Amino acid sequence: MQAAIPMLVPMEMLTKAGGWGNLISSISNMLGPVLGAALMGLIPIAGIMLVDIFGAMFAIVCLLFVKIPDIPRSAGRTHLLSDLKEGFGAMRQNEPLMAAFGPMMIMTVLYMPLGALFPLLVRAHFMGAAWHNSVVEFSFAGGLLISSLVIGVWGGMKNRFLMAGLAIGLLGLGCFVGGALPPGGYWIFVVCCFFMGASGTFMNVPVMAYVQESIAPEMMGKVFSLMMSAMTLAMPIGLLIAGPVSETVGVDRWFFWSGAALMLAGVLFRILTRPYDKITRLPEAGKECR
Repeated sequence: MQAAIPMLVPMEMLTKAGGWGNLISSISNMLGPVLGAALMGLIPIAGIMLVDIFGAMFAIVCLLFVKIPDIPRSAGRTHLLSDLKEGFGAMRQNEPLMAAFGPMMIMTVLYMPLGALFPLLVRAHFMGAAWHNSVVEFSFAGGLLISSLVIGVWGGMKNRFLMAGLAIGLLGLGCFVGGALPPGGYWIFVVCCFFMGASGTFMNVPVMAYVQESIAPEMMGKVFSLMMSAMTLAMPIGLLIAGPVSETVGVDRWFFWSGAALMLAGVLFRILTRPYDKITRLPEAGKECR
């Protein structure tokens, strides 16, 4: 396990910062389509494209006022395979992260198809119309938004990996209940979608905060790239599995059994990461993290 490194941001603030970052992202994702639709009724498409350009320019100007520390770089030219190898080496030295990585990959494979299958479940099982699916999507996004606000203010549990394991279990429970509902249980499913959306923040933010505090700055980009690449690869794998299975057994059955598997993944996450509670727990106020 790599020793924790000095951070520009106190460790107890990393989770809160991640929550606020997720909050901004959630608000942008919710307001973007609404503003785009409103602008299409007011100005031509060329003007809308200019809005994107001016928005990017505004973001760049804002970054000019942000002081970004210099991160040590390895000498010589960089190579993709060698960078991935170095990132994997850094992950292997970080035992808590390696323990969490396997269950997180299982969760990603099962979680990613849900967004694509929401409309099918609403239409085929709950006999809903287009607006029913809009309500489901809004509830899911609302869960992301509220949970990000909660994390930003509260900061999360001291035991961050316990919180992540519980969040995976909550995701599985929402999916499990949604798949078990009868056709008349649409509004209960809407509530389940809220908690499924909220679980993403409670799982992702504490794990990412732990990576930030436990991986050396010069290796952090490589580790994040490796993790994101692995989870991106898990998306099509999940869709390849979910498509044929849901078509064979029904979308509701896919939600039901994937929910059960997600709850088991949450239990596995907790079992594998529990030996590292003292390492991954946030330090008490005034105490130094070892």
